[in-house]
Amino acid sequence: MAFPTNTTVLDTFTGTESPITTNWTNIQGTVSKDSGTAYGALGSNATMYDVVTNFGPIGSGTGVEAFVTIATRSTLTDQLSIASITYIAEFDGYNVYVTVTSGTNETIRLYRLDNGVGSAINDAASITINDGDKFGCRFLGSSQRMYFKDGASAWTEVGTAATDAAYTGTATLFLTIFDDVFRLDDFGGGTYIAPPLTVLQSECVGSGGQMG
Repeated sequence: MAFPTNTTVLDTFTGTESPITTNWTNIQGTVSKDSGTAYGALGSNATMYDVVTNFGPIGSGTGVEAFVTIATRSTLTDQLSIASITYIAEFDGYNVYVTVTSGTNETIRLYRLDNGVGSAINDAASITINDGDKFGCRFLGSSQRMYFKDGASAWTEVGTAATDAAYTGTATLFLTIFDDVFRLDDFGGGTYIAPPLTVLQSECVGSGGQMG
């Protein structure tokens, strides 16, 4: 199945703002923007959520997607996360983490968030990150999947899909950046768009007979 089905770019992070308040609310640390990219705070996590629209719902045959461009890759031990939170007050939902360890070992993994505490729901997958690559996630019904786009290549699903039905309902998209070295651009996504149904037609060809 193609990813993303919803290609809406929600923020290109143009202008300068610290913290970012236009269309976002910071709930942990400070996410800032400058020169068309977003970045976190030195030595700590910074998290913000989109206050413009709720997406989804996550349910039977319905869900949400999110994606972002890694404009500048970190050479430190850093993390990025995009999340779909169904209950903001308790910080419950799902997210996909990209982790760089010592600047060389790069992985991507899915987590369920219970009151802000993450529990892995699949195995980590190795990826190789370069400037301009993208990563994303789809939370559809009880299925959680993660995706990666290497430069100009096509989006591909990476790692193993997870199955978890703990959280359903409308969702808010979150973005978390650890440290200020990673720079992100073109955050997007929204409600999953189901592919159109294919209607098969058949013809009955007679062999000379006629019913009357």
